[in-house]
Order: sequence, then C-alpha cells, then structure tokens
Amino acid sequence: MSGMSEQVLAGKFDFAWDIGMVVWGLVRIAFGHAPGWVKFTVFGLVGAMFAWTGIRWVLRRGAASRLPVVEPADETPVRQLDCRRGRPLDVGGS
Repeated sequence: MSGMSEQVLAGKFDFAWDIGMVVWGLVRIAFGHAPGWVKFTVFGLVGAMFAWTGIRWVLRRGAASRLPVVEPADETPVRQLDCRRGRPLDVGGS
C-alpha cells in the first residue's frame, strides 16, 4: 500500500480519558484559586450526589429483579365490535 498510512481508531477508553482530562482542566480553572473549604465542600456535594445516584440505581435494579412473576388469570372474553356502529356485534343471532 504505497502512499496510504494506516490509521488506528481510538478506543472507548481513549475517549473517556480525553473527557476526563477536559473536566479536570475545567475544574482546575474554576477552583484554582478558591480556598480549600470551598473546594472540599463542592467536591463533597458532587461526590455525594454521584454516590447517592449509584446506590439508588443499584437498589432499583435489585428490586426489579426480585419482583414476583404473576401468572395471567383466565383470559377475558373478547367482544367483537361492529366497526360501522361501534356496538357489539350480534354473533349469537337473535
């Protein structure tokens, strides 16, 4: 293959790393000169939010997997409707 260079596609990990670096850079810009107590408070609240969201997600998944399997009861008889009148169709014939 003369004249063509092989290209390697970036994986999902590379993309996640790049996003993480962008977020880290923005955090350093936003909180670079803030006092320590502000940084700890904000990071603590954000971390608690992520932890709470993760815990609730895991608990919801676990609860959904423990739901009882309900067997359907006898089927409800279906009435045929006369499409033109919107009334039950006289199937029995009287």
